[in-house]
Amino acid sequence: MKLLIKTKSVSPFMFHAMICGVIFFGIALYHWYFPVSYNYFLTEDSWGEYGTFVSYVLAGILMAGAIKNDPDLRRPGYILFGLGLLFIAMEEISWGQRIFGFHTPYSLAKNNYQSELSLHNVSAISARTILNWGIFIWAVLLPVISREFQPLKVLMEKAGIPLASTELIPYFVLGLLLNIYRIFAASGEVAEFMFSLLFAFFAGEIYYKIYRNIHPAGMARGRYFLTLTLVLILTTIFFVKL
Repeated sequence: MKLLIKTKSVSPFMFHAMICGVIFFGIALYHWYFPVSYNYFLTEDSWGEYGTFVSYVLAGILMAGAIKNDPDLRRPGYILFGLGLLFIAMEEISWGQRIFGFHTPYSLAKNNYQSELSLHNVSAISARTILNWGIFIWAVLLPVISREFQPLKVLMEKAGIPLASTELIPYFVLGLLLNIYRIFAASGEVAEFMFSLLFAFFAGEIYYKIYRNIHPAGMARGRYFLTLTLVLILTTIFFVKL
């Protein structure tokens, strides 16, 4: 998702960094003044978890649509990126275990923090550390280095590895800070939800560019992202009420 903000005094990066500051203090105020609803939204099988799941599914579907409609994206990086988004989505809901009510095999349950059918809660795997390093390398390190080191940028393009725009970096950094330092109660869940939204809109931007190439007179950007947001909200409500 590339948001273009043109001002004479503030760069786009700094503008989005300031927005991140507002988001941070908004989360802090909500956590301190409305702790009951804050915890309710972040409990298992509630808005935060299903919102994260829906966002990753939406991101995966958008990537699949982009790859289907643009042969140039049929490269390892884009394909693995899309599959990775769908994998994380299914991990978030333990592959549908609580929805469909099936049991966890004993061999997995005995090594799982929550006795669920998921890999990210297996005691031998530090999934949060892997996620943090993966996002730091992909969303922060690679975009910065590739802009200064052309051979790396060329390699990324050949492999088909999509890189986050400069404007997205502050949001990913905020998510990493929340996920690593646990500044608030359940701030890790807040970070996971934030990451999922960022990936959804990042994939949405990729799909939108291809959509407009195919349909030059198609849906305007604002209406397109508003539609994605409504789909995300309504689908999340469906799963919460399921």
